[in-house]
Amino acid sequence: MKYEKEMKKGIIKFLQNEHKCSHIADEVNSGYGIADFVGMVNKSNNKETFQFNNRVDIYFLQAMKINHPVHIEEIERNTYYSRKYLTNVVLKNYIDQGLLIKKDKNFYVKVSKIDMNGFKLIAVEVKLSKWKEAFNQATYYKKFADYSFVALYKKYVKNVNLQLFRDNNIGLITVDNNLEFDILRKPKINRELYLEAKLFVSGLTFKTRSV
Repeated sequence: MKYEKEMKKGIIKFLQNEHKCSHIADEVNSGYGIADFVGMVNKSNNKETFQFNNRVDIYFLQAMKINHPVHIEEIERNTYYSRKYLTNVVLKNYIDQGLLIKKDKNFYVKVSKIDMNGFKLIAVEVKLSKWKEAFNQATYYKKFADYSFVALYKKYVKNVNLQLFRDNNIGLITVDNNLEFDILRKPKINRELYLEAKLFVSGLTFKTRSV
């Protein structure tokens, strides 16, 4: 095995078989680096709860209180969108998903919470042998992922410092020449992620055609 892309089928097998991912995207621009793979486990009853535009409007949407009217000027000020784009695209998007209602011409009300427990994200950084580089990148993915993994070509795993992975709650898998995976370390669920970052990356993963 000479190239990281040759490990792709093994990574997909890991995400599908071990985590039962319903969606898998590659080269995901998470805002914390480009994740090689992100898998989503979607247990939500509402299959359209992942259509978010970016971290800015997600953050504001999270901050809005249920049944508390917010004027369009406040939304405009906090999200930095033009009013036309807000009303025609962003807010319409959330209204269509049942998260907001339009109270009148200028006021919007959040009527539903976003179900954060309905889905999980698993991020995987893939390297043939450069485990330290992969480890450093995987730590960034903890900003949005429920589980963050490094995947290495099995031939080069002997030099890895497993204690470093344990101390930082990063998972480790290997892929062999037959594209079979082996889990060397399972991480615990990550409690340090940013909710708005998770929502943003879930939107990218959900909308991307499965690899």
